[in-house]
Amino acid sequence: MSSLPPTNSAACAAVGPLAQPGSAEDLRIWGMAFPPRPRSVGRVRAQVRSVLDEWRIQDETVDALVLVASELVTNGIRVCSSANIVHVQLTMEEGSLLLEVSDPSAIWPCEVAAGPEDESGRGLLLARELAQELGAVARDHIGKTVCARFTLPAGRPGG
Repeated sequence: MSSLPPTNSAACAAVGPLAQPGSAEDLRIWGMAFPPRPRSVGRVRAQVRSVLDEWRIQDETVDALVLVASELVTNGIRVCSSANIVHVQLTMEEGSLLLEVSDPSAIWPCEVAAGPEDESGRGLLLARELAQELGAVARDHIGKTVCARFTLPAGRPGG
Protein backbone atom coordinates (compact mmCIF):
# COMPACT_ATOMS: atom_id res chain seq x y z
CA MET A 1 0.00 0.00 0.00
CA SER A 2 1.52 3.30 -1.04
CA SER A 3 0.23 6.62 0.26
CA LEU A 4 -0.29 9.55 -2.05
CA PRO A 5 2.55 11.86 -1.03
CA PRO A 6 1.77 15.29 0.35
CA THR A 7 2.75 17.92 -2.14
CA ASN A 8 3.54 21.58 -2.20
CA SER A 9 3.43 21.69 -5.99
CA ALA A 10 1.49 24.32 -7.87
CA ALA A 11 -1.10 21.64 -8.68
CA CYS A 12 -2.21 21.45 -5.09
CA ALA A 13 -0.78 24.44 -3.26
CA ALA A 14 -4.21 25.85 -2.45
CA VAL A 15 -7.83 25.55 -3.38
CA GLY A 16 -8.54 28.24 -5.94
CA PRO A 17 -6.61 30.09 -8.62
CA LEU A 18 -3.08 28.90 -9.27
CA ALA A 19 -1.64 32.11 -10.63
CA GLN A 20 -2.62 35.70 -11.16
CA PRO A 21 -4.43 35.75 -14.52
CA GLY A 22 -3.95 38.56 -16.97
CA SER A 23 -7.71 39.07 -17.24
CA ALA A 24 -10.95 37.48 -16.14
CA GLU A 25 -11.07 35.67 -19.50
CA ASP A 26 -7.85 33.83 -18.64
CA LEU A 27 -9.39 32.13 -15.62
CA ARG A 28 -12.51 30.01 -15.24
CA ILE A 29 -13.58 28.42 -11.98
CA TRP A 30 -16.48 26.13 -11.15
CA GLY A 31 -17.15 24.46 -7.82
CA MET A 32 -19.93 22.54 -6.12
CA ALA A 33 -20.49 20.66 -2.88
CA PHE A 34 -21.99 17.17 -2.88
CA PRO A 35 -23.34 15.00 -0.07
CA PRO A 36 -21.21 11.89 0.62
CA ARG A 37 -23.64 9.46 -1.01
CA PRO A 38 -22.96 7.04 -3.86
CA ARG A 39 -25.47 8.79 -6.14
CA SER A 40 -23.34 11.95 -5.90
CA VAL A 41 -20.67 10.30 -8.07
CA GLY A 42 -22.99 10.25 -11.07
CA ARG A 43 -24.02 13.85 -10.38
CA VAL A 44 -20.35 14.88 -10.27
CA ARG A 45 -19.68 13.17 -13.61
CA ALA A 46 -22.67 14.94 -15.22
CA GLN A 47 -21.78 18.35 -13.75
CA VAL A 48 -18.09 18.13 -14.73
CA ARG A 49 -19.00 17.05 -18.27
CA SER A 50 -21.50 19.92 -18.53
CA VAL A 51 -18.97 22.50 -17.30
CA LEU A 52 -16.31 21.27 -19.71
CA ASP A 53 -18.83 21.45 -22.55
CA GLU A 54 -19.73 25.01 -21.53
CA TRP A 55 -16.00 25.84 -21.54
CA ARG A 56 -15.79 24.27 -25.04
CA ILE A 57 -13.44 21.50 -24.00
CA GLN A 58 -14.34 18.61 -26.31
CA ASP A 59 -11.46 16.21 -26.64
CA GLU A 60 -9.99 13.20 -24.82
CA THR A 61 -9.32 15.47 -21.83
CA VAL A 62 -13.06 15.38 -21.02
CA ASP A 63 -13.26 11.61 -20.61
CA ALA A 64 -10.04 11.47 -18.60
CA LEU A 65 -11.07 14.30 -16.30
CA VAL A 66 -14.59 12.91 -15.77
CA LEU A 67 -13.15 9.49 -14.88
CA VAL A 68 -10.61 10.95 -12.45
CA ALA A 69 -13.28 13.16 -10.86
CA SER A 70 -15.44 10.09 -10.38
CA GLU A 71 -12.60 8.15 -8.75
CA LEU A 72 -11.49 10.97 -6.44
CA VAL A 73 -15.05 11.74 -5.36
CA THR A 74 -15.67 8.04 -4.69
CA ASN A 75 -12.59 8.02 -2.45
CA GLY A 76 -13.81 11.14 -0.64
CA ILE A 77 -17.26 9.68 -0.10
CA ARG A 78 -15.83 6.48 1.34
CA VAL A 79 -14.06 8.35 4.14
CA CYS A 80 -16.74 10.95 4.95
CA SER A 81 -19.52 10.70 7.47
CA SER A 82 -23.03 11.39 6.23
CA ALA A 83 -23.01 14.79 7.94
CA ASN A 84 -20.13 16.09 5.79
CA ILE A 85 -19.72 17.18 2.19
CA VAL A 86 -17.28 16.57 -0.64
CA HIS A 87 -16.34 19.69 -2.59
CA VAL A 88 -15.31 19.54 -6.25
CA GLN A 89 -13.65 22.44 -8.04
CA LEU A 90 -12.41 22.88 -11.61
CA THR A 91 -10.06 25.68 -12.58
CA MET A 92 -9.07 26.34 -16.19
CA GLU A 93 -6.07 28.56 -16.61
CA GLU A 94 -2.93 28.90 -18.70
CA GLY A 95 -3.35 25.79 -20.83
CA SER A 96 -4.46 23.41 -18.10
CA LEU A 97 -7.38 22.21 -16.06
CA LEU A 98 -7.02 21.61 -12.34
CA LEU A 99 -9.45 19.26 -10.60
CA GLU A 100 -9.60 19.55 -6.81
CA VAL A 101 -11.64 17.22 -4.59
CA SER A 102 -11.80 18.18 -0.92
CA ASP A 103 -13.23 16.24 1.98
CA PRO A 104 -13.09 16.71 5.77
CA SER A 105 -11.46 13.37 6.54
CA ALA A 106 -7.93 13.06 7.88
CA ILE A 107 -7.61 9.67 6.14
CA TRP A 108 -4.94 10.16 3.49
CA PRO A 109 -5.50 8.60 0.03
CA CYS A 110 -3.30 5.63 -0.74
CA GLU A 111 -2.84 3.23 -3.60
CA VAL A 112 -3.54 -0.41 -2.86
CA ALA A 113 -2.54 -3.55 -4.70
CA ALA A 114 -5.83 -4.54 -6.31
CA GLY A 115 -6.12 -8.08 -7.62
CA PRO A 116 -7.79 -8.97 -10.93
CA GLU A 117 -11.04 -9.91 -9.17
CA ASP A 118 -11.17 -6.87 -6.85
CA GLU A 119 -13.95 -4.38 -7.53
CA SER A 120 -12.08 -1.41 -6.06
CA GLY A 121 -8.57 -0.18 -5.41
CA ARG A 122 -7.59 1.23 -8.79
CA GLY A 123 -8.81 4.84 -8.55
CA LEU A 124 -5.53 6.53 -7.64
CA LEU A 125 -3.63 4.38 -10.13
CA LEU A 126 -6.02 5.53 -12.88
CA ALA A 127 -5.73 9.14 -11.73
CA ARG A 128 -1.93 8.94 -11.74
CA GLU A 129 -1.94 7.52 -15.28
CA LEU A 130 -4.45 9.99 -16.74
CA ALA A 131 -3.41 13.26 -15.09
CA GLN A 132 -0.15 15.10 -15.75
CA GLU A 133 0.17 15.84 -12.02
CA LEU A 134 -1.46 14.25 -8.99
CA GLY A 135 -1.03 15.33 -5.41
CA ALA A 136 -2.70 16.05 -2.12
CA VAL A 137 -2.44 18.70 0.54
CA ALA A 138 -3.77 18.87 4.08
CA ARG A 139 -6.27 21.68 4.60
CA ASP A 140 -5.67 24.21 7.37
CA HIS A 141 -8.42 23.16 9.73
CA ILE A 142 -9.57 19.69 8.75
CA GLY A 143 -9.32 17.24 5.91
CA LYS A 144 -7.45 17.34 2.64
CA THR A 145 -7.65 18.26 -1.01
CA VAL A 146 -6.61 15.83 -3.73
CA CYS A 147 -5.63 17.52 -6.99
CA ALA A 148 -5.14 16.38 -10.56
CA ARG A 149 -3.85 18.60 -13.37
CA PHE A 150 -4.63 17.99 -17.04
CA THR A 151 -2.87 19.76 -19.90
CA LEU A 152 -5.13 21.12 -22.62
CA PRO A 153 -4.15 20.55 -26.24
CA ALA A 154 -2.67 23.62 -27.93
CA GLY A 155 -5.25 25.71 -29.78
CA ARG A 156 -8.07 24.79 -27.39
CA PRO A 157 -9.75 27.25 -25.04
CA GLY A 158 -7.37 27.81 -22.16
CA GLY A 159 -4.60 26.05 -24.17
